[in-house]
Amino acid sequence: MALFIKQDESKRPTFLTVICIISFIINGFSFVNNMAVFNDPAKESAILLTEMQTQQTSIRGVKADPATKDQLSQMLTTFTNTISTPMVKKMSLYSVVAAFICLMGTSLMWRLKKSGFHFFIVGTLIGVISPFILFGGNGLSLLIALIMSLIWLVLISLFAVNLKFME
Repeated sequence: MALFIKQDESKRPTFLTVICIISFIINGFSFVNNMAVFNDPAKESAILLTEMQTQQTSIRGVKADPATKDQLSQMLTTFTNTISTPMVKKMSLYSVVAAFICLMGTSLMWRLKKSGFHFFIVGTLIGVISPFILFGGNGLSLLIALIMSLIWLVLISLFAVNLKFME
């Protein structure tokens, strides 16, 4: 009875398969969602502006240090001022490009091509750097980049562990 079954060297490891599927889901959703935003940026702008106004109102009712409330209010005001239909359209375009490149990279890694890892990194960099290009070096761009980079850093690390199985 064989306790250890030798895997065919050309076969994709299960762990890499799982990571690729997760990446396909995340990037596919991002691509479809941002294409929808790109096609109707006015709708997304209106939703974001309404949410910011709701948050501004809720900050006024919170019992907190006045300085903290002022900082939060100022940050929301800055965010509200940067939300415009053209800005939302540009951001969604960058996100569509980043998601597409990440999907290409994931597809190549699915086929055990090491070049896919490089595509994935380029797509990730576009997604992380684009808020700074669009919004400058303010807190909003830092927040967006931080959230995006955490997700992609995990995926890049997991893909990097599997580079030994790729050609």
